[in-house]
Formats: sequence, C-alpha cells, structure tokens
Amino acid sequence: MIKSRLKTAFFKAIDLLPASIGYAIYHKVQERLTSSFLGKIEANARSYTELTKILASSGIAIQGKNILEIGSGWMPLMPYHFKVDCGCNTVYTFDINDHYQNKYIDQLNAHYKAAGKLNFEVAKTGLHLPDFIDYRPHGNVITADLPADVDIIFSRFVLEHVTPKDMVAMHKRFAQVYGGQVAIVHLISPSDHRAFSDSSISHYDFLQYSQKEWDGIQTKFDYHNRLRLPQFLGLFEDAGMAVEFLEHDQATPGSAKWEKYKKLAIHQDFAAMTDVERTAGSINVLLRAKTNANS
Repeated sequence: MIKSRLKTAFFKAIDLLPASIGYAIYHKVQERLTSSFLGKIEANARSYTELTKILASSGIAIQGKNILEIGSGWMPLMPYHFKVDCGCNTVYTFDINDHYQNKYIDQLNAHYKAAGKLNFEVAKTGLHLPDFIDYRPHGNVITADLPADVDIIFSRFVLEHVTPKDMVAMHKRFAQVYGGQVAIVHLISPSDHRAFSDSSISHYDFLQYSQKEWDGIQTKFDYHNRLRLPQFLGLFEDAGMAVEFLEHDQATPGSAKWEKYKKLAIHQDFAAMTDVERTAGSINVLLRAKTNANS
C-alpha cells in the first residue's frame, strides 16, 4: 500500500505543474519504470498469440491486410509481429503521445537481426522504421484523418484508459468510416493497475470507491475508467457494435485474488453486478459495426 500511495502522491504533485512540464516528467519516469526489453518482447508475443487466436475464430487472416493500431507503446513490437509472422501490408500506428525513440527502435532491430528475422529495410534517417509502418503520433482516432484502406483495428491495453464518452465516439467514428467491413479487436486490462506494482493491493481495490473518491485518487497521468465487463459491452452496444468474439478470466474462489476481493466493501455503484461481472479480467473482444459505412 505504501508503494501505491507514494506513486499517487507523485502523480498529484506533477499534476499541479503546467501540462507540458507535467507530461514531460511523467513520460521520463514511465520510460525508466517500464519493464525490461525482454519483458516487453515476451508480453507482446503473448498478446500477438491472443490476437491471432481471436482473428482465427472469425476466419480472419493478417496476411496482406492493413492494420490500424491504437496506442504505439515505446517501440513497434506488435507491427513487427504483424509483418514478420503474418506478412501484413501496412500498419498505421496512432498514439495521442509521441513515444517512439531510435534508442528503442534500434534495440528492436538488433534483436530481430540477431534472430535472422529482420527481413525488411529500415530508414537510415529520422526514425529507423521500416516503410510498412506509418507512425502517427499526436493522433486521436476520434478526430484525426483516418486511412481508408484499413482491414483490422487493434488495441492492446488502451480502452481501460479511455473515458466512456470517448469510447463511444471512437467506435461511432470507426462505424462511420469503415462500416462493418473492418474487424475491431481490443485486449483490455480492467484491473486496478496499482496492484501490478504493489502486491498488497487487490486487483479490484478501486471498486470500493465512489466516482468522486476515485477521481480524488487518480490523475490525468494514471486515469482508469474502472469499467466492468457489462459496462464495456453496454458502451459497445451504444456505439452500434456487434460482439463477434468475447473471452475473459475471473477471480477464482479460493485464490489469492478472490480472498483480497472478498475483503473489499464494494461501492454501491458496482453492487448490482455479479462477482463474475466485477472480477472479469483480461477481456478480449472482437467487434464489428452493425451497419455499413455507406448506409
């Protein structure tokens, strides 16, 4: 609990600074605290496996396809999987921040070269990226010009940090631009992220607070919408999306997660939900707009 309190105090402190300074400090700290290079490689490899399984369930292949990625991360890990392992065409990578740096991209290129998998050229100037990656930092998919030739939209651990209003707007935009021709896959991590760095905290700790109380704890730097499974599904429905694939895990009675969860005084905002609905985690979903773009 001490770790999480110190982290919260830090976010509160930099939240008092002008936004440009606060974000600069935040990103520098996040850069230092983020997991190791090999840790990132392994985590993204697991996500890639999950994604291909989800797409296969609907008979969708990545080969020759154009992909719109929401959230770039610190380096193009998923785009490299898409090209090297599946032979995608183009990956359009949107992020509201500008994360890519050559020191990380060079490390990734060296890793793939050592494994004999760097089967494409990378730029010698600017960002050392291959030409199949179209990187669009400071790009909000709700308002930005979107490429027309997209077949698959993908996000990895992004939606839990998006406001409900923006989540609906985002998917309505996708429906407007692409209609039901594009498959939309989201990997969602709806747990209290403070638990990942502080084992004393329950993965569902934030469910004991009112929205006002939670807003007093979080800041713009660590925003988490706390949405539970039925709330995500309700917002997708509001945006005109049909669910073609859905899977999730949940807290198992008798597990350490379960024991911590059962000790919480769940706030009335979540009281009507079942244990499964409240503890559903690792939510993977494939969506498709119910209407065509031209209808």
